[in-house]
Amino acid sequence: MKLSFSTLGCPEWSFAQILKNARNYGYSAIELRGVQGEMRADRLACLKPENEAETKSLLAEYGLKICGFGSSADFHDPARFEASVDEVKAAVPVCQRMGIPNIRVFGNSFSKDNMNEATDRVIAGIDALCEFSKDTGVNIILEVHGDFNTSESLAPVIAALKNHGNFGILWDIANSDIVYGDRFPEFYSVIRPYIRHVHVKDHFRANGQLCRLGEGDVPIGGIVKTLLDGGYDGYFSLEWEKKWHPELAEPEVAFPEYIEFMNALE
Repeated sequence: MKLSFSTLGCPEWSFAQILKNARNYGYSAIELRGVQGEMRADRLACLKPENEAETKSLLAEYGLKICGFGSSADFHDPARFEASVDEVKAAVPVCQRMGIPNIRVFGNSFSKDNMNEATDRVIAGIDALCEFSKDTGVNIILEVHGDFNTSESLAPVIAALKNHGNFGILWDIANSDIVYGDRFPEFYSVIRPYIRHVHVKDHFRANGQLCRLGEGDVPIGGIVKTLLDGGYDGYFSLEWEKKWHPELAEPEVAFPEYIEFMNALE
């Protein structure tokens, strides 16, 4: 099982701290979602061309990979559409140069009145980005998030984009749990061929509150077993949302606990 964590969980750490601690805790990769407040790939100091050699050297020294980059791009809002496309277009050459295989994007939301319009915009945005990043080795992966967390909402997106070899799904298992709960195999059966990356976190279904792994209601063990039995060979990445929820435990506590929790599932 390949384990990583999102840097969303350690918003105060420097890049050097991130790598050192990832190695010490036993991770094989990190997922970049901001470093010390900077969220864009083309602005992160560790990914700038002048720092490329040093960053690659440190990754090799610590035996780590960068398994993905989490953008803030979403496509449901026409006012944000062009800015979102431009953000990811700026990230693609950075990720190509640094060997980062996945860029995460969002759908993200819709109402009953604009569902079709929002879905068409999501398809258009990701289609343009898949074309832009074709032959770069960079995948554009849509996170299960917001209103795009059901088979019904994702099916038309998948149908429209499935012929892009660099399109995929990021399965956030807590976000789909909001709808499916213990019926997760229904959802998995629809997205299975397209899963490129997995976010792991736990919550209480009664109020949606995030919690320590194993204390909530997300059937993490069953989902992990289903994925592994189904041939999934990507990363299980802890998304500890410390940046958005400062009340959560510190990364020095949460990150080692994740390693122990996931290893106990095997």
